[in-house]
Amino acid sequence: MTTTTTTASIAPLQIPKYIKNHELVGLEVTVIDSSNQDVIGLNGRVEYETKSMLQIKTSKQEIKFIPKNTCVLEFDLNGTLVVIDGVDIAKRSFDRIVTRGRNERRDRK
Repeated sequence: MTTTTTTASIAPLQIPKYIKNHELVGLEVTVIDSSNQDVIGLNGRVEYETKSMLQIKTSKQEIKFIPKNTCVLEFDLNGTLVVIDGVDIAKRSFDRIVTRGRNERRDRK
């Protein structure tokens, strides 16, 4: 998994190591690398998410569908830029978020 940050000011629940378990709808996103050269540089707000796609609303109010598994994405978490390989988030959002809770409970024992 590729995860990097550019600033240190983040809320406790938005620690970059948990980006795979974070709710993505509503976050600002930029495609920084992709096997499809046409989507590199595309940015906007995540409007909807499926197992393999992100629906992004651009500044021109256009809706774009971006496949997760072919992109490297940069998310803005309250001013912290987090870069992640889309393959690492290519699950249904519910499965990603529930997995976090299970792993945290396991770690506490």
